[in-house]
Amino acid sequence: MNIGMQTVKKTATGALLAIGVAGVAHASPIPVYVQEGSVAFPGETSHLGLHLLQSTSPSATPSSTAQNWDVYVSSVHLKVASSQNGPYQSELGFCADPWNWSGSGSASYFEDNLASMTASAGPTYDIQQLVANKSEIQSLYSNYYGGTVGNAANSAAFQLALWEIVSNNGVDKVWNTNTSIWNSAQDILTALAASHYAMGAQRFDLTALYVNRNLACNGVVGQNYLVATPVTVPAPAMLGLVAMAGFGLAGVAVRRRRRMMA
Repeated sequence: MNIGMQTVKKTATGALLAIGVAGVAHASPIPVYVQEGSVAFPGETSHLGLHLLQSTSPSATPSSTAQNWDVYVSSVHLKVASSQNGPYQSELGFCADPWNWSGSGSASYFEDNLASMTASAGPTYDIQQLVANKSEIQSLYSNYYGGTVGNAANSAAFQLALWEIVSNNGVDKVWNTNTSIWNSAQDILTALAASHYAMGAQRFDLTALYVNRNLACNGVVGQNYLVATPVTVPAPAMLGLVAMAGFGLAGVAVRRRRRMMA
């Protein structure tokens, strides 16, 4: 089948237009319910110095007093639904919030694409830090997320590195932190900084699940999570352009349709 140059031009123009629309338009965050399940690798635990949010002020910053807590350092199995009564869909995510406790039951959350989030997503410190460091987070995922699947040590190091990025080095090492895991996390951070947080070979669409703290003060139980979905870019430039445009629009529709199931 022969395709004329005029058709090619129209196709390319349409693809660029679609990308422009998808890039500019930002759908509102979707209200969802999230429940934390089991950690992927329960054997990887470590004592960390966590600066927990102690104030009831929405604009509070972490306390300067480090407290030792026995915490899980691993990816986490999550259950997500559009209704508190379900049905719930299983997701695998990493915690992007070293300041707050996770709850045992389902809690009110927002779901949004991390790349599209702005400071208006929420006034609390945990949300502001997530948004402020999203480029660094994307670089971390692009370079190292693939190695966390099925690997306990890599998963733990990745989690520590993510906490360091979102907290601007606010998560401190204490005497009984697992040295091997900590060193691996520091190696990741050193390599990312040396590359100026360049993107790696893999691309991931990052979905942020963050607590609806507008319901109360900072003391609302629940941690923020990130869920990664691989993005495949075809080799041919033209096909890649069209595919990216379609994926951007379809992705939003699929995500909304999935959450509307009750």
